[in-house]
Amino acid sequence: MAEHRSDLDYGLDADLKAKEAAKYDPALEKMATGFLEDLAGESSGGQPLLKWLKDGKVLCKAMNKVKPGAIPKVNDSTMPFKQMENIANFLQACRKELGMKENDLFTTPDVYDERSVVNTINGLINFSRAATKGGFSGPSIAPKEAEKSTTGKKWEIGTGGDVSKMNMGSLGIMERAHLDTTHDINFGNKAAGTGTSGDATKLSMGSSGVMERTEVSKSNDINFGNKSAGTGSGDVSMMSKGSSEVMERTQVSHANNIDFGAKSAKKP
Repeated sequence: MAEHRSDLDYGLDADLKAKEAAKYDPALEKMATGFLEDLAGESSGGQPLLKWLKDGKVLCKAMNKVKPGAIPKVNDSTMPFKQMENIANFLQACRKELGMKENDLFTTPDVYDERSVVNTINGLINFSRAATKGGFSGPSIAPKEAEKSTTGKKWEIGTGGDVSKMNMGSLGIMERAHLDTTHDINFGNKAAGTGTSGDATKLSMGSSGVMERTEVSKSNDINFGNKSAGTGSGDVSMMSKGSSEVMERTQVSHANNIDFGAKSAKKP
């Protein structure tokens, strides 16, 4: 007969179980268990954390240790809804008395239905942190937070507010080297003392005011000859006037005219 498997072993639930197993740290569970034993004043008896917390009574006792009277009534009933009520009362006190956010907390199903020991452990660590911030001076399993410096500088662990060399990067640590300006585009101008750092260099000025001005050759000008002859720079040259008034007028030959003979005999 094939081995029977629960539906929890397939699909999404299987993926969630795999992720839960990858994140689970038994050392953290032991730490969280010891923390609650100190607060509640009772032993887990070696039970797994979620089984020990299932009825919610340990959680309520831990809250009342941190904030006396925060949960006035702790249910001793073995009825499921009463046990879940204890867990819900703990979570409500976390919100109300310690100002914890939803993403800092575990859920009732995480504990009662044993859905996530990882979420439960993380929630207990956040509970410990919130309790310490709220003035509780008892046991704590939360990592210590950096305290704000009285000098108003940035938060940092162990330096009294000063920024560490690692956080500063290269600022104020690396030796400042002299800036090489020999490749500056106006280096020559500055070195020669011909102008301040704000003066334009010869290169950036282009040819304006830098290149030697030469006389423009006008020998190819169309009216160069006319100007050279002194007839006026504004007169039209012989070439530009065309043949009008320039070429010598010659007598037009009428020998090929059709009536040339008649005209020559002086006949009408």
